[in-house]
Amino acid sequence: MSDTVERMAERGIKLTLVDGKKVRLLPEEKRAMARIEGQRGFKIETIYRRSDKPFDLQLDGTHTFTLDNEDSTCRMSAWLPLLAIREFVLWTHPLVAERSEYPGMAMEGDWSGIRDSSAEQIWDIFFRWGKEAIFGRGELAQR
Repeated sequence: MSDTVERMAERGIKLTLVDGKKVRLLPEEKRAMARIEGQRGFKIETIYRRSDKPFDLQLDGTHTFTLDNEDSTCRMSAWLPLLAIREFVLWTHPLVAERSEYPGMAMEGDWSGIRDSSAEQIWDIFFRWGKEAIFGRGELAQR
């Protein structure tokens, strides 16, 4: 499923205005949005561009998941690099955890070890493993 900005708009996804200009998504960002929605129960409703940096997007919408054999839906707001790491990367792996602020916590399965890392550390993890993992590629992609 490959969405264009127009098809996203048809589905009700809002692309917020930045300095009076419509948010433009790069082709890789569009593919990432389709993969996130298609694989993980996310429905993206609004996309905010936080900066001119590729993949620096804030996503708002809903997340449907199964808990105790019942489907639940909750509101979600996620920064794309963190979402990609959490959902698509084996983030407890020592190679990933060692690049975080709190490697011991991350290796033990505590997400805050990654989440509470600096933006620089999160970008480093994202560009090393997260970007490729969104598309099911890379040595530390969750399968």
